[in-house]
Amino acid sequence: MWSPEPENCRNRNPHSSKIGKLLPVCLTDNRRRFVLVGCSLWTRKANTAADNGVFYAITSESECMAECLTSATCLAFDLTPFGCTLHNNADDLTTAYYAPGVTQFLLNRHCLPAGLITLIIALIIFLSVKLYFFL
Repeated sequence: MWSPEPENCRNRNPHSSKIGKLLPVCLTDNRRRFVLVGCSLWTRKANTAADNGVFYAITSESECMAECLTSATCLAFDLTPFGCTLHNNADDLTTAYYAPGVTQFLLNRHCLPAGLITLIIALIIFLSVKLYFFL
C-alpha cells in the first residue's frame, strides 16, 4: 500500500517541489519506489497506430484507458472510431506507423505509485457503474 509520508520511512523528502523529477516515494513497508512528479500518465500521439495488440470494441477514450490500466502488462493502446487495440508487448510499439484518424496513447506506469493507480481504476469502475444505473 502506498502512503505519502509514512512515519518510519527514512531518507524521504516529502516537501520537494521538483516537478518532472524522479523522486523517492515511501511505501508503508519501508520500501522505496521512484516515481515522476508532475509527469503525465498518458502520452498522446495523433495519427499513429502499431501492429498487433488485442482489439476491444470500446470507442470511449476513458473506457480504453481504464481497460489498459486494469491490465498489468498494457503499455499503450490505439483508439479508432471502431474500438481500441491494447498493446502488451513493447515490440509492437517499435512498428508504429502513420494512421490518419487513429490516436495512440502510451502509458507511463512510472508516473504514479501502483496503489494509487489501483485506486483510480476502482474509482473509474465505481463511477461508471453508478452512472450506468442512474441514466
